[in-house]
Amino acid sequence: MASRRARARAMVWALFGLCWGPAAAGQDILLSPKEQATSIHLGDTSYDPGDGFPLGPFRLHPFLRQQGEFDDNLFLEEEDVTLGLYYQATGGLRVDLLPGAHEISAGYKGRAYALLFSQGPSFEDGEAEARYESRIEALTRLEHVAQLRGALGFPWGRFALTGVYERLSDPLNFAYTRHIRRDVWSGEFEGAAEWNRARFEGGAALIRYDFHGAFDYLDDVQWQVFGRAGWRVGSKFHLFAEYLYGRIEYGDLSASEESLFGSHGDLELHRVSGGARGHVTSKLEVLLQGGATYQRILGGPEQGGRTGFFGQVKVLWTATERLSFEGDYLRDVQISQLSSYQIVDRGELKGTWWFSPRAFAKVYTYVENTAPSEGEDFFRYAVGFQIEYRLYRWLSSGCGWEWRARECDLPGSRFRNHRVFGHLTLIF
Repeated sequence: MASRRARARAMVWALFGLCWGPAAAGQDILLSPKEQATSIHLGDTSYDPGDGFPLGPFRLHPFLRQQGEFDDNLFLEEEDVTLGLYYQATGGLRVDLLPGAHEISAGYKGRAYALLFSQGPSFEDGEAEARYESRIEALTRLEHVAQLRGALGFPWGRFALTGVYERLSDPLNFAYTRHIRRDVWSGEFEGAAEWNRARFEGGAALIRYDFHGAFDYLDDVQWQVFGRAGWRVGSKFHLFAEYLYGRIEYGDLSASEESLFGSHGDLELHRVSGGARGHVTSKLEVLLQGGATYQRILGGPEQGGRTGFFGQVKVLWTATERLSFEGDYLRDVQISQLSSYQIVDRGELKGTWWFSPRAFAKVYTYVENTAPSEGEDFFRYAVGFQIEYRLYRWLSSGCGWEWRARECDLPGSRFRNHRVFGHLTLIF
């Protein structure tokens, strides 16, 4: 139970880290906030919807994706690995009000996973070694995502409000949990005031996370308030500064949970960051940013706080109209008031080549090293490629391969993993 609970809490931290992570402020180097909101994300690729189908003042954008995948280490184990063949179906519909000064959109995306075949160890009572078996599986996971977005445009700025509901269920308890449910409500205000090339933005977000496991239950709430200021320098560069305040309010813990994790208060975080972004040349775009974070447990001991510093460099080089490269490096240092620390170095390289007007190939590599002052280092790396051919504006097919690994001296922490997949996607 302790391991399940630890993994569940780690998942909550990972989900919240998507909003709090130091790289979040630089995500718009490739897409503006509006473009991010209008793209449809399927698998590892974001698609811009086509013309869709008109229906009165609305425009309908249906989409469907079929994907098959072979994985030779489903649970990322060091020994006694399980291989399997997955089938994944994703479909949904987005409805947009015809664009203008004000916009309204609603959408639904559903995804079903089926483990068609698996081969892995099976332990019987009293057996010390695993006995490998082949199994034919059935439906293993369902995901539902519903979103409603409204945006009002004014000469002085823009206001957008987004509500999202997401639910994931694992009916066969194939993984370590039975059900996961997330409820997300977020509101964002985006205003622009041109005064000496300045722009100001602010907003707030609320995330409620409900986790229903086979033996555990979590009920946590995260909310945050943020503000950004940007200045245009010349015609090619932007300077920006950002402040974010966030807080996680934990739900009530049971007696058994308190015995494992202790009784503690809510978590509070402050983050200050700043940097510059712009075109060094007509083909080279660079983002530089850095900042500091401080987090503490409310009502906890004073020595329980943690201070962090981070720096990031992100580069986009458009070598030709068909060939582009992206590079991203991040260093994050976390120091506790008990003098322990952790250093994370993360780097990623990606190259995309459109070898025809309808087809592209993408190659990528990822490296991450985590070095704590106490304990063992973790080294993760991955390499892969993807090829996609767009037969029509609304129909594309592709395939890919990925190899991942983790190195660590802790027993049972290493793994090797290969994935091969292919897909057929329709989006209107």
